[in-house]
Amino acid sequence: SGVPIFDVNSSGVSYFDGDVGIGTDSPTAKLSLSGSQSALDLTRGDAGDSKWGLSSDSTALYIAELSTGSTDYIMTFKETTGNVGIGVTGPLSKLHVSSANAVVTIEATTNGQNCSTWYKANGNNQWETGCNIGAGQDYEIFDRLNGASRMVVGHNGDVTIPGNVGIGVTGPTAKLTLADHTT
Repeated sequence: SGVPIFDVNSSGVSYFDGDVGIGTDSPTAKLSLSGSQSALDLTRGDAGDSKWGLSSDSTALYIAELSTGSTDYIMTFKETTGNVGIGVTGPLSKLHVSSANAVVTIEATTNGQNCSTWYKANGNNQWETGCNIGAGQDYEIFDRLNGASRMVVGHNGDVTIPGNVGIGVTGPTAKLTLADHTT
């Protein structure tokens, strides 16, 4: 074809015409890495700068921070379960966050938009919790199945529950029903 398979020129531009294999003579993509613990290290700048690793084994894909001289796994994607771990290499659920101070932040960056989590069962919206659902910036538990607010906690500390509340009893018949179990 007249086009070189590999070319390095004086301007510093190099290219391969085709797929490149490292650890394999049969690459299946533009870049194929193969080995007992295939890894790709990404380093920005000189020594001491950010250094990241992308590796895999027979069960997962790992993203690790390598600048400290040790392998600190940041994120894990499990092959057979589809589970994702942040700060954990063996995630036990679809999203497993592990840290000394495990905080998950959900932020709406547009004023007036929901900042919430949705709970679905069998593809149907069941519940939504968060702020700005229907109660402005207050925290709300919203029944998506029936389209109704079930509880609002205001920034002033007020709690509004539109239905009946039972303490120590199921099926309360008044706005507040208390069961006395002192005997």
